[in-house]
Amino acid sequence: MNASNLVTPALLLAALAGTARAQCTSQLLTHFAPQSFDRYGAAVAGGGSVIVVGAPFDDIGNATDGGARFIYENGPAGYIYAQSSHSGTNSLGMGRSVATDGLLVAAGTGGGPTNGAFVQGGGTIARKVSGLWTNAPMPALGLNAGDEFGFSVAAGAGRVAFGAPRRDFNPGDDMGAVMVYRINAQGNTELVTQVIRPANSSQAGEHFGYSVAIAPSGVPNAGMLVVGAPDRDSDAINSTGGIYVFNSTGQGYSLQNLPTQWHEAFQFNGLAVATNGSWITSGAPSFGNARGRVFLYQRLPNGNWEPTGFISGPGGDGGNFGYNLAMNPDWLAATAPGHDQVFLFRLQEGSWGLHRTLSATFMSGSNQFGSSVGLTNDHVVIGDSNDSVTLFSGAGSARVVPLAWMSGADEAAAAEIISVPSSRTGCLRGATPTANGLPGLCGSSGNAADVFYRFRAPKSGIIIADTIGSDYDTVLTAHHALPTWQGSNLIVCGDDIPELSSVASRIAFPVVQNQTYWLRVAGYSGLVGGFTLNVRYECPADFNDDGFLDFFDLDAFIECFDGFACPPGKTADFNADGFVDFFDLDAYVNAFDAGC
Repeated sequence: MNASNLVTPALLLAALAGTARAQCTSQLLTHFAPQSFDRYGAAVAGGGSVIVVGAPFDDIGNATDGGARFIYENGPAGYIYAQSSHSGTNSLGMGRSVATDGLLVAAGTGGGPTNGAFVQGGGTIARKVSGLWTNAPMPALGLNAGDEFGFSVAAGAGRVAFGAPRRDFNPGDDMGAVMVYRINAQGNTELVTQVIRPANSSQAGEHFGYSVAIAPSGVPNAGMLVVGAPDRDSDAINSTGGIYVFNSTGQGYSLQNLPTQWHEAFQFNGLAVATNGSWITSGAPSFGNARGRVFLYQRLPNGNWEPTGFISGPGGDGGNFGYNLAMNPDWLAATAPGHDQVFLFRLQEGSWGLHRTLSATFMSGSNQFGSSVGLTNDHVVIGDSNDSVTLFSGAGSARVVPLAWMSGADEAAAAEIISVPSSRTGCLRGATPTANGLPGLCGSSGNAADVFYRFRAPKSGIIIADTIGSDYDTVLTAHHALPTWQGSNLIVCGDDIPELSSVASRIAFPVVQNQTYWLRVAGYSGLVGGFTLNVRYECPADFNDDGFLDFFDLDAFIECFDGFACPPGKTADFNADGFVDFFDLDAYVNAFDAGC
C-alpha cells in the first residue's frame, strides 16, 4: 500500500457557525485528485470525530482500480483531510467497505484470486501512532478464492470485524464467516476469533457476514457483535433473512441468540445492520414491493434480543429503504437508494421519530446519492458514488451534514420535546409538509414543509415564542393538541412582526400548568431556510423584547419614561392605570429586580 501525500481537498463550508444560516450549511468531501469513475463515496463511515470514505476504483496508486480509503478529522473549519492510503495492485478495490470508531480505521478490499465471479478479498486496519494514521501489519488471513473477505467491516470497542459472506464451511456452500481482530500492545493486528457456521447452521448460502456491526465503547453491551445473514431461510420460506447477536467475552464471542425472523420471502433482512448498544437495527430493503423496512430490536430481561417494532419505508414502494444503516446513541440514518434518499430518525422517549429526509434533489446529488451512510457524534455523512466532480463523471463525493440541521421533528406525533425557556436553531430543508396539510393557518403555510416541537407548561402564564434570527420568511403556530389534517387544534398563528419590520414571526398565548402544547415552524408559501426558535414566558421587564433581562431593558424603560422613543409596542404606563408617573417607574423597577 502507498500512503498519499497530505493534501487538503476542496471543502464547501461557509464560515457561519452559530447562525441560523449556518444550520443549512453542509460540507462536500471529494477526492483531492478526482478521476472519472473513482466511485469515491461508495463506502463511508463515521465514529467519534472521524470520517472515512472509500473509493474502490481509485487509480492513484499506479494501479488500475486499485482503490483507496480517505480519513478526515473534525476541526474548527469542518472535516479536514488527515491521510489516505492507495492500493498499488490492479483491481484490488480497496475501500469497498470502510469502518471507524474514531480510534481505529478499517477498509475492506475486493481483489485476489477469484472463484467464479467472486473474489478472495482482504482488509487493512490503521490506528494513530505519534499523531499519524498508520496501517498495522495484518496476520496471515488464511483466505480462499471467492471468500469475499472484507465485503463488510465494522469497528468498535477496540475491535474490527470483517465479513466474508461467501466463505465455505463445506466446499461450495457459501455459508459465510466473520473474523474479528484487535491491535495488540506491540502494534500488530491479531485474530480474536473466527465465527463460522454459527448455532450449527446447516443452511448453505445464507451469506452470514454480509453485514456486521459492533457496539462501541462507552455504551451498554459494548463490544457486542451483530451479523446479518440476508439469505437465511425461515420455515422453508426463502431468503427471509435474519441476524445473529454475539456477546463479547473478553477474549472472544459467544452466541446470544438468533432473533425471531419475519416470514416474507426475499425480503433479505440483515442486508444491513447497525447498533448503538441499546438498540439493534436491521434492514430488509426488499420487504413489501421493495418499499423496505428497518426492524428494531431490544434486549429482553433474559438477555435475548427480539424485534419490538419496525419502520416502513417513508418514501413508499421501490425505495429499498434500509439498504444502508448507521446509528449513534440518539440518531438512526437509513438509506433508500431506489429513491436517492436518506432518512434521519431521532430517539425520544423510547421511540424513533422521523426528523428529516435528505434527497438528491435538493442536496445536488446524483442517482447514487445515499450509496452509503455513516454517523459521527454530531454529523451524518452520505456517500454519492456517481457524483460528477469538476467534470469527472462518477468521480463521487460525500456530503457531511450537521445533525443540528435536524432540529424539530418532521411529524407532529414525534415532536421534539423542549423545555421553557429554550432556544433552538435548525434548517427546514429536508422537512416535508404534514400529510394532507393543516387547515386554517396563516401565511399560506397549510401545505408547507414544517417541523414540530412540544412542551409541557411548568406553570400557568403567557408564552412568547418567536423566530427572530431566522434567515427566511417564517410562519409560527401554537396548538393545544396534536395537529392533523382533520383539525389543526390551532391556538394562534403568526406570520410577520410589523412593529419590527421583520419577516420573522412572533406569537403569544396563554398556557395552563402541566398541559402539553405543540409549536410548528414553517415558511410563508412554502419557503424554507435556517430558523431560530425562541420560547419563553412573558417577561414585562424585558422591555426591549430581546429575550434577555439586562440593563439594556432598564435603559430602554428610562428613555421611554423620560419621553424619548419607546421600543415598538411599548409604553411607559407600566402599571396600565392610564397615567405615566413614578408609580410606573416603581412598578418597573420592582419587576426588573424580581426577574420579570
